[in-house]
Amino acid sequence: MKNLSLKAKNEVINTTELCNNNLTEIKLSNLDLNCYDFSNKTLEKCEFINCNLANANFNEANLNKCILIGSNLSEANFNKAQISGSDLTGVNLSKADLSYSHLFGVGLIKSDLTNTNLSGASIYSIDLTRANLTNANLTSATLEQAWLNFANLSQANLTNTNFCYSDLKGVILSKVILKETNLKETNLSKADLSSLDLRKVKLENINFTEADLSGSNLSGLKLKEVSFRDSILVNTNLSKADLSDSDFDGANLTGANLTKTKLNYTSFIAAILIETNLLEATTNNTNFQWAKFNLTSSPP
Repeated sequence: MKNLSLKAKNEVINTTELCNNNLTEIKLSNLDLNCYDFSNKTLEKCEFINCNLANANFNEANLNKCILIGSNLSEANFNKAQISGSDLTGVNLSKADLSYSHLFGVGLIKSDLTNTNLSGASIYSIDLTRANLTNANLTSATLEQAWLNFANLSQANLTNTNFCYSDLKGVILSKVILKETNLKETNLSKADLSSLDLRKVKLENINFTEADLSGSNLSGLKLKEVSFRDSILVNTNLSKADLSDSDFDGANLTGANLTKTKLNYTSFIAAILIETNLLEATTNNTNFQWAKFNLTSSPP
């Protein structure tokens, strides 16, 4: 293994060897490589430990099976880079360009991806648990079978983003842009989906258990056999939606709009339905046992 590690603060390293196109298994630590050009280089199995790689150029580079723990990659260029099986835990990727990159099996736990460009990226089986993706651009990106548990995607652009089969438990989606976003087969339990217009989002086989959907618009959607158990749906618009066979046990639907909603075989056991509008809702075999009503929201 090529070892160019910095051993002392004042040591001057000869980086001539970094000019080679093949840098497989190179090991670097505590180096200032700001703006360094690694474009089109093979960096497979390399290590960048606690390095400053801000504004570095990794355009179309091979970064498979790399370790970049603790490094600063802010504003770095990873356009069309290949990153597979690499560990980027806790790295700073703020304002980085990962557009059209390919990421598979990458660890990005607690990483900073604020204002990062991930448009068109192909992302599979990566761990973004508790990562910060505030204001990130994920337009037309694919994040299939990814873990985004308690990740922050506030104000992110999710236009045409594919999250199919991903785990988004506890994810924060405050003020995100949603248009043709694919959330099929995703786990959104405990997620913050408040005040969102979800009418143009692809929602099938979703888990909304304990999610916050207060003030959101789900009118006209087909959400059969969906779990809303213990969720917050205060002032949520569910009018004309098909919620047949769904589970609202323990949910808070105070002030929710369920006019002309299909609620056949739906369960509202111990749900809060105070000031809930159920006008013209279809309630064949609906279970309202122990649900809390007032005079304006009693079952039709």
